[in-house]
Parts: sequence; structure tokens; C-alpha cells
Amino acid sequence: MPRLDNSGIYASSLTRLINMAFISKELKENIPKPRKLFEKRQILAEPLTTNYSQQGTAFDYLLRFTIAHKNRHVIESDLVASHVVNRRNKPTFKFTISTPFRDVAISKDINRLELYFGKRQFLKIEEHYKKYEKEIEKYKKSGKLTTNTAKACIFFANLDIIYRAGYFENKMPVLEKFKIDPLDVNDLMNLTKVIPNELTINSKHIILNPTFGKMSKRLPADGDLIIGDLLIDIKTTKECKIRSYEWNQLLGYYAFAKLGGITVGDKNKKMKINNIGIYFSRHGYLWTFNIDEYLNDNKKEWLMKFFKKYGNSEKKIPKI
Repeated sequence: MPRLDNSGIYASSLTRLINMAFISKELKENIPKPRKLFEKRQILAEPLTTNYSQQGTAFDYLLRFTIAHKNRHVIESDLVASHVVNRRNKPTFKFTISTPFRDVAISKDINRLELYFGKRQFLKIEEHYKKYEKEIEKYKKSGKLTTNTAKACIFFANLDIIYRAGYFENKMPVLEKFKIDPLDVNDLMNLTKVIPNELTINSKHIILNPTFGKMSKRLPADGDLIIGDLLIDIKTTKECKIRSYEWNQLLGYYAFAKLGGITVGDKNKKMKINNIGIYFSRHGYLWTFNIDEYLNDNKKEWLMKFFKKYGNSEKKIPKI
């Protein structure tokens, strides 16, 4: 069993942890990706713009709302986008002002968007959020997909990206002018046409956007979807293939679910993950695998120890 060193840099999320060269190398050496997992698949919904990241997140939202419409028993967590405009979740910004006599520390409770755009512009953003929130409620009740539904998902996606990344830069124009590319709207509409029935089946055990208990608190991580004992990650990419990164990401999700359990908000859900999969949305293809078929007990033991060791934002990772 490899030695896990404890010196170097920090990881701030499971995604960034997986991207670190040392982590990738260790996982590849101990639990390598199988050479051939499935046959090549034909793309069914070609991207219409180059807004790949935005569209991927927007489709995550749209699929979530579609599943919620078709399933009465679905369990939903709060929208990540809601945290950006929610006044109840104001972060405290701390800064220092220098004076001739002393440095004065100041704390200010203010929403992140309000701090950046100013109060007047923030109120406009908040107004649009509430408007799109109503559109989604209509869709979840009626199931009638409209261009406004797609626009809402794109707007939420931009807020989501801001919340996760913590910066604005490329997303400022969308929030300031509220202009959404019609091609992006058409792209989302096309993606919904190829969703397979197995993703929207009526099940008593569906969780949207689950987290992983204490592990998600130690190192931010959340999944896309759980149906029964199947944890699904959604990929809106042109290529339908699993690289080492995607494989390692699945291993990370499984380890986090095993170590921290499944949670929605602060509530624990007694669920066991036996299968993990990826839904390739542009190909309308859901690929799944059974954990026991790929990992024996020794590999599972190593995987748990590995992520227990490094699944912590306060734990240092070796420098490369």
C-alpha cells in the first residue's frame, strides 16, 4: 500500500483534488481505468455555441427540473444558484483600512453580488431570479418546456458558476444585460429531446444534487443525481468517452458517499451506493457500472484510506 505524504499544497474541492498530478498518479497506479468500458456512441445533439461550461451547468438544472416534474417522491436540495442571491446567506467580508494612527479592521455583511455590482444592479439581478424561479415552478407542475424555461436554466447556470468559482469576469455581461443567446436556448431544447426514459422513471428513491455528509464539509463536493442505489454524474460534452479524470472523479464520488453518507441539506439519507454511472447528455446515453465488478475488497480499502487522508481542504498535498 503506497505511503501517503503530507507536505505541500492544499485542495479546495473534490474536483481540484482529482486534478492534482499526485492524486491522479496514485489513483492510476492503484485503481487504473479499464481499457474499454463501452462502444463508441454517436452524438445526437451537437452544440450550437461554444458556451460549453454554461450549457453543461444549465442542462444539469433542466434535467433536475424535468425529473422533479415526473416524480412525486423526488428529494431536492436547495439550488446552488439561490445561494448567490439569497440575502440570508450573506458572507462576511473582512478588510483593513490604514490610518496614520493604526490599522482598522472592518467586517461587512453583504451579498457577494451586491458588493460587486452595487445595490441597484443587485436588485435587478434579484428581480430576474425571482421571475425565473416562477417559470421553473410552472414547468415542474405542467411539464411544458418553453424558451423561458431554458432561459431560466441558463441564468441559474451563470449564478452557479459564480458561486462555485468565486469570481465574475466572463459572466458579468449576462448578469448586467440579461441577454441570453437564442442558440443556447435552442441547444437546451435539443438536449431534452434525447433524454432516455430510464432517467425520468417514477421512483421512490431519487435525490437531486446530493452531498456527502462530513466529507462534503471537509472538502466541497456534490453529486448530480441518485436513482435508487445508482449515483449519476452528468456530462454535456461532444465526446462520449471516459478519460482518467472522469474515472477518478467517479472513484472520488463513491469514496465520499461511503465515508460521509448521502445528505440533502443537513439531513442524512440511509442509502447505499452500489452502482455509479455517467449520463452523456449529447449522446442520450447512460453508462453505469457495478462497484463490486470493478473493485475488490483490497482496492476498496485502499480507496477509502486514500480519500480519507486527502479529502480535506485543510490537508496538504505533495508539491509536484
